[in-house]
Amino acid sequence: LAVLYLLEGASPHEGKVIDETKIFFTSCEGVRCHRICRPGDLLSLSIKPKRTKMPLATFEGSIRVGQEKAAMAEEITLTFAYAVAKPGDLDTSRSDENDTQPPMAAAFTA
Repeated sequence: LAVLYLLEGASPHEGKVIDETKIFFTSCEGVRCHRICRPGDLLSLSIKPKRTKMPLATFEGSIRVGQEKAAMAEEITLTFAYAVAKPGDLDTSRSDENDTQPPMAAAFTA
């Protein structure tokens, strides 16, 4: 869940994108197990961000079965890096000044 949090736009610097190939598990501290999970148990996982500052992101997390605590981690740390912008990644959504008509309308008027 922490990786998904980083990938879904939780970048600490506006306009920078985190490289999905450069996210690594670093450490996990204060892990406590409260019960044994059995086949058929429906697990509910949750993550709460604590701090994100390049190159580290720390979270706290828990796993529950219903309302009962199954496990928790006081600190989960991930290492990440930003993606390098490629020339093809530039904003190409702008249309030319001459292209004010939709493509089909331009084809019929030509």
